[in-house]
Amino acid sequence: MSTFETQFQSLGYRYDSITKTGYAMLDCFPIMVKIDEPALEYIVTVSCKLSDPSQTQLLTQYMMKYAADRPERVKFASFNGTMMSARMYMDTSGNITEGVREAADVIMYYAKAFNCVPYCPKCSRTVSTGVYSINGRTLVLCNECLQREKTYETSVKRDMGPKKIRYGLGILGAFLGTIPSIIIYLLLYSMGWLSSIAPIFCCMGAYLGFRLLGKRVDTLGLFLSICAGILSMGLAIYLGLGFTICDAFRMYYDVEITLSEAFSSLPLLMQDQTMSNAVWHDVFKSVIPYIVGTIGCIMYHKRMSEI
Repeated sequence: MSTFETQFQSLGYRYDSITKTGYAMLDCFPIMVKIDEPALEYIVTVSCKLSDPSQTQLLTQYMMKYAADRPERVKFASFNGTMMSARMYMDTSGNITEGVREAADVIMYYAKAFNCVPYCPKCSRTVSTGVYSINGRTLVLCNECLQREKTYETSVKRDMGPKKIRYGLGILGAFLGTIPSIIIYLLLYSMGWLSSIAPIFCCMGAYLGFRLLGKRVDTLGLFLSICAGILSMGLAIYLGLGFTICDAFRMYYDVEITLSEAFSSLPLLMQDQTMSNAVWHDVFKSVIPYIVGTIGCIMYHKRMSEI
């Protein structure tokens, strides 16, 4: 438990550790204390409205005069038409209880003297309010806003709940996601190592495609997307070799052959050491970038899983 939380509890305030704000109800008025740790100061605010808006300027003058008379304690005090506040310096020990009591007492004194009424910060109506905790948040709300917040939180929990993974569509999306990488690979195939940029994005394309159609990606989905990327890159390499064989027959033998004929001649051509080395060179220049892309994809998946 933090020092601030202990001090707020001693005052009877609720403490929100996320927003570093204390909340309490004093004489039907919601009081809020916001901590600004780096500046060693805090601001005490009451949500209320004047019954007679024409007195706004007069109330502001009283609040500012109070602050001016205590420069060592009060940095600022005002009434902005809806909420009164007093920002006060903390002492070096960080004990805020006395200062909060002082600021709250002063603000409540003026609120009663000028016939202020409770005010809901959410809907801006002059109705009774309360301090409520909703899904880990502490809020000042009227009863109607409280019911709306509860309804909203319920709908958010329902909509944000874990979605069922559609593995079939996810696998389809993974293969579709690799199509741009395959096209890039084939376009750059004749440019040597430049074509190796395609495998880097192939894995991520498969992952995003799986997430798009599968709705969600778990560990199995990640594995399936990586496998889809491997198969797609294998297909891209195979197609690249086929186009290369067609170009070679056209260039060296002045013979036009179809892609199917090029694929059927590949086993025979692989017996040639030069051809075999060229094939394994293509595989190698694709495998290393794909491993890099896979590592990046795994890191991205881990980061998304933590959000």
